[in-house]
Amino acid sequence: MRHGKPTADPPGEDRDRPFRVEELLPHSPGLEAGLQVDEVLVDHSRRAAAGMGLEELKKLFRLEREEVSLLVLRGNQRIAVKIQLRHLI
Repeated sequence: MRHGKPTADPPGEDRDRPFRVEELLPHSPGLEAGLQVDEVLVDHSRRAAAGMGLEELKKLFRLEREEVSLLVLRGNQRIAVKIQLRHLI
């Protein structure tokens, strides 16, 4: 997912820019759950993505064997997606 610079969130960074799906790896949980490139993350597990930093989002997706509920914007449509997280290696 993209959120400006792919680095740790410096103090005062604009956290209101949306996260966007840039690519999906083959056989990844996101691809298997039906995520698509260019979708925008609206919220996860009933928590708004706005105001969230990149490092916080990365931590969410590192929770092995957890199911994460996402709400994404696909064009003008909001789509609910559940992803079962796991290590890819």
